[in-house]
Amino acid sequence: MEEQQRLDPIALKSNWLNTLRRGAQKLGRTLADTIDVTFPYYGDALDRFIRNYNIPVTSDIKTRGGKVDDEFLVFQAECAEAFRKGSGVTNAQVDAEYGDF
Repeated sequence: MEEQQRLDPIALKSNWLNTLRRGAQKLGRTLADTIDVTFPYYGDALDRFIRNYNIPVTSDIKTRGGKVDDEFLVFQAECAEAFRKGSGVTNAQVDAEYGDF
């Protein structure tokens, strides 16, 4: 996974939009010039959590508990749910990929 902390969110947004434009062009489509894009940038927030609390990634957590871990896990779940909804991925698709917990 490419790390994005301490990168310029404006440059990242521009890169993502240029990539989206190229993808659309390959499909014979174009993006409207008036498209309004909100670009969520969590790179610094995630990096701050990791540096300040030395929190392992979710897949590395064997035991849970404690205020810091719980707060970060809630943050991760909220981000994942926002990404899932925003991309149109269904709960059934998530379950098919990762299993039903």
